[in-house]
Amino acid sequence: MKVGSRLHSQLGGSTLCVGMICCVLGCRGASETARLRIDLEKTGSTIERLERDIQQRDGTIAGLHQQVANLQGFTGDRPAALFAPTHIEIVKRSGGADYDGLPGDDGITIYLRPVDADGDPVKAPGKITVEILDHTTPGSPKIVSVHRFERPEVLRRLWFSRFSTSHYTLKCDFPSDYQPPASRRLSVNVSFVDFLTGSVLTAIQEVTVSMPDR
Repeated sequence: MKVGSRLHSQLGGSTLCVGMICCVLGCRGASETARLRIDLEKTGSTIERLERDIQQRDGTIAGLHQQVANLQGFTGDRPAALFAPTHIEIVKRSGGADYDGLPGDDGITIYLRPVDADGDPVKAPGKITVEILDHTTPGSPKIVSVHRFERPEVLRRLWFSRFSTSHYTLKCDFPSDYQPPASRRLSVNVSFVDFLTGSVLTAIQEVTVSMPDR
């Protein structure tokens, strides 16, 4: 009886161990299956994204090919040149400006007008560089300040157009410690790089500034 009971107990314990092992293996198998399913889903999402990227790239390439074909269809006299500015003008009322409400000018406001071959002002995009020069010392001009206006969104805000005038309004501050010359005269050199043609247009003008009473 005792031997049988011991044997039965041992067999029961072995059966339990085998059951536990199978349970663990089953859990591992389920976990591995779930992980593989997640990996497959991620792979599928990646493939779909890559396919969309390829379609978008193919569409972009097709669009570029069409643009090239359109450009090749034009004659040597490109339409862009017909509307591009041929020169720039600094409007005469450009000059010293008071920006802080205190006596004396704080900088120079330049009204710049790109003009086409027909003499009409054009809202041409480009890069504008302004140099303010002090000629107090003859033959040795001093650069007071340099101002650049290049970002398209900035130039768009600076364009002013009304019935009688169209121009860029460029506000150029003096350095905080700068004192205008006694002559009250400075010169401005403006360079305009046209976005459409790459042409560099320049203009120079002398302007008058006001000084605070001393």
